[in-house]
Amino acid sequence: MPHATDPPKHSPMLANLTDLLGESALEVQEARLDPEAVGEQLMQNYGLRGTLQRIATEKDDTFVLTAEGKGDPPSQKYLVKISSSFEDPDLVDFQSAVLEHVAEEDVFLPVPRILRTVDGQLMIGCFSGSGPFPRILRVLSYLDGEPLGTTNVSRANHEQIGRLDARLSVALSSFGHPKAKRPLAWDLANFPKLEPLLRYTESAEMRELLMRQFAIFDEQIVPRLPDVTHQVVHNDMNRYNVLIRHGVSNPRSRRFPWKTGIEISGVIDFGDVVYTALPFDLAIAASSQLTPSGSDPWVRARSIVRGYREVRPLTTTELEVVVWAAPVRVAVRTLLINYQSALNPERGVYLNSHITDNLAVLKSASKVSASSVLRGLV
Repeated sequence: MPHATDPPKHSPMLANLTDLLGESALEVQEARLDPEAVGEQLMQNYGLRGTLQRIATEKDDTFVLTAEGKGDPPSQKYLVKISSSFEDPDLVDFQSAVLEHVAEEDVFLPVPRILRTVDGQLMIGCFSGSGPFPRILRVLSYLDGEPLGTTNVSRANHEQIGRLDARLSVALSSFGHPKAKRPLAWDLANFPKLEPLLRYTESAEMRELLMRQFAIFDEQIVPRLPDVTHQVVHNDMNRYNVLIRHGVSNPRSRRFPWKTGIEISGVIDFGDVVYTALPFDLAIAASSQLTPSGSDPWVRARSIVRGYREVRPLTTTELEVVVWAAPVRVAVRTLLINYQSALNPERGVYLNSHITDNLAVLKSASKVSASSVLRGLV
């Protein structure tokens, strides 16, 4: 629904947005692959056969493979990902290289490991689509556990998530790749370019809250960015990309144990890795824990920041960016998911399930001052 904030049809702002969305492969609708065809490629290239179960994801065609075997246990699970034909294979290589690097830098970080093909390759082009690139097949280790977002955990648990995020950022601090500085709509640095997407938000109240975040970004975040650390980061440490397991019996396990009998069993979805401002990565983790009600929307997010700083100290400026940028991440998710849902109503139900509380979260966050949040973090 167009409104007064829409840019002229051929404005530079709209041109920048079109380029950004194209590079992020957000405008594409790829046909789903036949599981039987995927199974044939797995057998040919990995020597794996078994049962494939498709799972919902944003861009890739993704399956869980329960592979047949002769050992104990008699079956093993893998994650099978096939990229979109609109995604540059060099970007897939970037994501794979990140996983390889993290596994070498910190062996105890619970990230997926890449299974190589029978001839030693990290990935292989097996399918074609409607886009200009081959669709790339990769097989990753399957990390067992339930998403953090499906259960309630304590303040100590959230501190542990912060430590995990910090350790991952330390592992990535020495990493570089030709595609690291890619244009990505999910990179908070590109938030100003998303303003034309306001037209896809029907709620007048939500549009007003989103416009406030654009002003905050311009006034509070942009002037501070030259003074913060920049590096490759995970860029999507939300509560559905952190997996946990209950009933852990070893409280001294180095794989992020919690005394409550819960263990972080995995960090998943490295599809949005990018070179950007380091505080944005922590802001994303914190934003996922902002509460939609109550007098203190930062009650859980504050613990994540506290845990992060135990492992990796932040400057005052970096901490200020975290506080200002956490609600901005909520705005980015709202804008992009509303846009994607308009393009593909069939996937709208899945996409919108991730932003049901966004209006309440932004309203709640707008009622507290950044200075009061910062006082609670120092």
